[in-house]
Amino acid sequence: MEIEQLEIRDYLTQVTPLDQLDSKRLTQLINFLEITYVRKGKEILKHGEINEQLYLIRSGAVEVCDKNKTLFGRYSDGQWLGHRSLMHQGKITLDVYAIEDCLLYILPKQVFFSLLDESEYIKQFFNKYKPDRIKYAITELRDTENSTLIASQVGDLIHGTC
Repeated sequence: MEIEQLEIRDYLTQVTPLDQLDSKRLTQLINFLEITYVRKGKEILKHGEINEQLYLIRSGAVEVCDKNKTLFGRYSDGQWLGHRSLMHQGKITLDVYAIEDCLLYILPKQVFFSLLDESEYIKQFFNKYKPDRIKYAITELRDTENSTLIASQVGDLIHGTC
C-alpha cells in the first residue's frame, strides 16, 4: 500500500463510525474512495438534484441550508454529508456550500449501502440523525399549502364528545 493510502486508512480509523471496521475492510474502502477539493463558496449538493455519493469532510467546513436559505447546520472535519439524501432515493432536500476550502473523501452509494448492511453499528450511527430529519420534515410540512393539520390545536380537531 502506498504512503498516501496508509495515511487515508489511518485517518479513517479515527472517524466514527468507520473506527469500528477492521483493517482489512478499511483497506477495501480506500479502493472505492475518491478525493476531491472544493473551493470556498462552491456548491457541493443542490436542493432538487439527485445524490449518488457519501461525503466525508477531511478538512474545511460547509453550511447546510434549506431552499429558503435558512441555516440548517454547519459541518467540518470528520463529519458526513449526503447520507440523508442517499437514504431517500438520492433526493437532495438541502443545499450544501463550502464556507472554507474543503478536502472531501467520497464513497459511492453502493459502498455506503453495503456498509449499512454489514454493520449494525454503522446503520445505527447514520440513523441517529433521524430527529434532525423529522424536524426538517415538519418544517417542510408547515411551509406547504397542506399545513392545516400541523398548525391545528388538538381541541380544534375534536368534533364530538364521548
